[in-house]
Amino acid sequence: MDTKAQYAELKQKLADLRTEMQTVAKKYFQDNAKGLFATHSILERFAWTQYTPYFNDGDPCEFSAHVDYPEVNDDEEFFYYSDSKKKPTDPFTVAGLAVVEFLKAFSGDDLEEMFGDHCKVTVTREGVEVEEYDHD
Repeated sequence: MDTKAQYAELKQKLADLRTEMQTVAKKYFQDNAKGLFATHSILERFAWTQYTPYFNDGDPCEFSAHVDYPEVNDDEEFFYYSDSKKKPTDPFTVAGLAVVEFLKAFSGDDLEEMFGDHCKVTVTREGVEVEEYDHD
């Protein structure tokens, strides 16, 4: 097989794998988001923003999904810090940490492919809502 044909074959395999990965990522997201709500009755919703900045002080503007500190329920930004080795026990913190862990399972590319750029993604028991997000 010549290198041109080899390259074309590998390129097609890679495209097929990307498509398969996107399908599996969407299914994984849907199934496990439902699981979060089933496991954590205190959890009503969680949300995050994702976008490519318009300007970055001369550095390249790269897409970013802001999942490290998502909104959880009515909290504008879930943040948890502990210098203790004890695991948190209050239901809200446990649910918030589960959301952060869940979202970190996805790469920025996965989230951009699933939900788009310049948006806010809100997940509830009923499903996912994606709305345009205006940022500077």
